[in-house]
Amino acid sequence: MSRPFYGWAIVAVAFCLHFAVSGCVYYAFGVLFKPISQELAAGARTGVGSVLPLLNVVVGLSGPFVGRALDGRGIRRMLLAGVALLSLGFLALSQVRSLFELFLSYAILIAGGTALAGNLPCSTLVSNWFVRRRGRALGVAQLGISLSGVSMVWVASALVEFVGWRGAAAGFAAFSAALLLPLVALFAVDRPEARGLHPDGLAALSGSDPAAAAEAAPRDTRALLRDPRLWILSICIGVCASATGTLVQQIHAFATDLGHALLEVTSVLSLLALGSALGKPVFGLFADRSGGRAALAGCLAIQLAGVACLLAVEGLGALRAAAALFGLGMGGLMPVWGHLVGSVFGRASFGRSMGLMGLVMLPLQVAGGPLAAWIHDRTGSYRPAFAIFIAMYLVALGLLARLDGEGTRGPGRFGSADSGASG
Repeated sequence: MSRPFYGWAIVAVAFCLHFAVSGCVYYAFGVLFKPISQELAAGARTGVGSVLPLLNVVVGLSGPFVGRALDGRGIRRMLLAGVALLSLGFLALSQVRSLFELFLSYAILIAGGTALAGNLPCSTLVSNWFVRRRGRALGVAQLGISLSGVSMVWVASALVEFVGWRGAAAGFAAFSAALLLPLVALFAVDRPEARGLHPDGLAALSGSDPAAAAEAAPRDTRALLRDPRLWILSICIGVCASATGTLVQQIHAFATDLGHALLEVTSVLSLLALGSALGKPVFGLFADRSGGRAALAGCLAIQLAGVACLLAVEGLGALRAAAALFGLGMGGLMPVWGHLVGSVFGRASFGRSMGLMGLVMLPLQVAGGPLAAWIHDRTGSYRPAFAIFIAMYLVALGLLARLDGEGTRGPGRFGSADSGASG
């Protein structure tokens, strides 16, 4: 009887890291956002609303350097350093007394932990172990992102209710140190070759196979930046990331502004995360079978519909439905992004390609949250910001229609850059 492929243990490690980083850094901040604003910024949201965009700037600027290091090995060591920084960052957050200290805790410690233990290293790790089943493996690993949203918003809300936002931050620090450091140290392995295995658990191709040769040759930074597909994908995914980051951060405040109670509103964010959890395996499998471009178009269209619903509704039930719809497209984005990067640019250039894309899409990614908070402070409403996001989605869909070539369609018409690496 054959042993289960160890790649699925790698998926489990990535799942846990996604759960912790997304739950504590992003989803929980949606709950902490309002009480932090009230204590440190006299109720104004623009300053505190800039915290996560600032974190994303640091993560995005570090992306090309992190990605290059990931392609050169050392993923396990990087993950260990990232988890340690996260734990220290949340401990520091529990002690901040000013906006300046808040920015420092996020921009240095928590941002460093996110860069070294977040999506880029986790996706690279999983993509090293899977090629043919990359979409579904990434989808399962990234379920941790969505399930953290389903659970961590409730945990964070309860902690804020009973021990305050500072106690919640200290709890996140203990969670990271006690559970994640041993997990990574014991089970993370950079590549299947380190255990005498091959991607997907299948036999390797012979060295003379052209697909294997292409997979083994990394592309340098200049070649990647000259590829128009990198720019088109960066803009399309950046639009999604801009709206997603804004809603995860501020939909809690948006719903309470409409007069709904704090604990009732928590269900809106949880349903957004639940929809995201469903979207990850569904779109991961869709990308493996039908190609990345079709899957990304589906993500964009569903997110657009969700934002349009938020623009129009006010009742709690309708808000829950709109959040779940948006979450479906939001969840699909991450495995589709990883699938496209791997299929277009190859396993050997995965980290560098995704790191460069993170840098290119950075202006879009960081603009959404501060813009929405600024619009709210000036108008008392988030709805004009939602209208801007809808226009951005339409532009992204138009650009995506121009994307063509290797790795963007289904396996029946185009092969991917490393489609044969698993044998």
